[in-house]
Amino acid sequence: YFSGWPLVGNTLLPKFTNRYLTVHFAHRVGAALVMMLLLYIAVAAVRRDRPPAERLLLGGAAAGFAANVGLGAVHVVTEVDSSALIAIHLLVAALVWAQLVAATAQAARHLSLP
Repeated sequence: YFSGWPLVGNTLLPKFTNRYLTVHFAHRVGAALVMMLLLYIAVAAVRRDRPPAERLLLGGAAAGFAANVGLGAVHVVTEVDSSALIAIHLLVAALVWAQLVAATAQAARHLSLP
């Protein structure tokens, strides 16, 4: 467990003293990058008037991802050591992944292949 959210140890760039700290830092940086990419894709889908099912799936994935960021923050800020909270965090991540796979399948249906 490492305090501070969204920063690890309440510092922008922590001292990488052990592998667990490195994993937590990479997880948070990766989540921030994925969130930015997901928001970009969801907004682009709306602006380009993609099919409604695709937009709905991407919007749901973005909302689920944001909720999952909140779950991660609750875990860190409250210092709750709850297997249930961790399981819910993983479940929401799996649901987001499923929505992204479904959105990709929807997008593929509308491709013009030679």
